[in-house]
Amino acid sequence: MNKDKLLSIIKTIYHVIKNSVDFKNRIWVINIKQKGKPEDAHLVAEDDFSYSWKWMIKQNYTQDMIDRVDAMKPSETITLENNHHRYHLMRVK
Repeated sequence: MNKDKLLSIIKTIYHVIKNSVDFKNRIWVINIKQKGKPEDAHLVAEDDFSYSWKWMIKQNYTQDMIDRVDAMKPSETITLENNHHRYHLMRVK
């Protein structure tokens, strides 16, 4: 195997590991409860947002709810309610 090919493989492995392990921004575990429906859980990473608060906006979070989520510290949990949904959030990172 030549030097350039080996270097290319090493760079590819490095980027795969870096992207799968190194979250740069905040991460939340979110459990959603809605009366009469099974619970739903999501792992939401800020790195995946194409714009600020994308996931929360799609869930119709109010500005007050977004402000509360923004103020969360790692390992903190909060419960929010909106449109007959109860969101239990834990900030992981």
